[in-house]
Amino acid sequence: RQERERERNTFRDRLYRIERFVVYRNHLLNMSERVSADLGIDFDYVAMVDLDVYSIDVRTFFHELFLMPSQLDALCVDGMDWLGFTRDTFATVKLNGGWLHYGHDSLVDNTPYVYNNQHAMHQRTKFPLHATHRWQEVKSCFGGFMVYKNIGNRLFRQQCRYSLTRDIFETRYNNTQAPSAVASASSSVSSQSQSNADWRMDDAAADGDDDDEEEEEEEAEEKEEDNKEQQVMTMVSEEEQWRESVAAEYGEEYANALTRFEYDAEYWRTQRHHNAYSEQSKLELQLFLRQYIEVLQVFERTVSNRQLIPRDGDICEHIPFHYCLWDKGFKFAISTRAKLYYDKFYPINRDDTNWPNYIENQLKLTQ
Repeated sequence: RQERERERNTFRDRLYRIERFVVYRNHLLNMSERVSADLGIDFDYVAMVDLDVYSIDVRTFFHELFLMPSQLDALCVDGMDWLGFTRDTFATVKLNGGWLHYGHDSLVDNTPYVYNNQHAMHQRTKFPLHATHRWQEVKSCFGGFMVYKNIGNRLFRQQCRYSLTRDIFETRYNNTQAPSAVASASSSVSSQSQSNADWRMDDAAADGDDDDEEEEEEEAEEKEEDNKEQQVMTMVSEEEQWRESVAAEYGEEYANALTRFEYDAEYWRTQRHHNAYSEQSKLELQLFLRQYIEVLQVFERTVSNRQLIPRDGDICEHIPFHYCLWDKGFKFAISTRAKLYYDKFYPINRDDTNWPNYIENQLKLTQ
């Protein structure tokens, strides 16, 4: 049974961390467009948020969003670690093209440099500039919570998507031979249902001599599985109706791309390697890719716990997305007053956050 469950979840298991983020965030973006169209409502703002964090100073963030300069098109929270310093260096690129994760602004600093983790960790304590910048402008950021202006569907109209950096510079796709998801077509659900029935028959034959308690447990599992299948069938019916409307308006290829989860050539062609970039942006993206390879090479020699070394080799998915928007005129900034805490905050000789004031004055509904 455990082996069968692993087989059914193989698709997710075969994707590395950034690959999963690209798939998930693009589906969220597509779903936002879909809901907007279905409701006939243009969303003025679109948010991307990670919820696996300790706390978010939501009130201060939206206060800063309301007051931010009109030339800005998106605002990131100041995502902090337990010491009170920038956590999400992976997504942060300065205006001068320096990737904070690498710790060296190579485009403007010709000083010889090979990635040094201690030096890079120190650089994150210096950015953003809290003392002098209320809104620190950048070319890319995230920090766990980011809101984009979408007045007149401006964000949606750009058709920028999250992307793997290797898809910008390569023409091959990474075919994992993943099984089709149940939502790809009703026929796949029917075959899956038959497969589930076959598995249950096999289980019944194998467990025929089990006691009554095991049989009751098996019956409960079967009932739960049947309920899940019914829910899937309902979802598929709704998905097919929506797909038909999308196909009528945008064409079959686009509709197929939105309703398929199979990680194959067709999915890659429509969902990956699609953003357009300026030559400067491509230069910087290529530089980040080389820098990240250097980071991983240093980790290979210095990190003893192999589980801590990323296995995919792709830089943060936010950077290609933001560079696509940047080339279309979007401007980004980090709010240095609004904080997100990835972990419980234990500042050491620091008192430059809004956390104590927030605790004292927070609304009852947030307590």
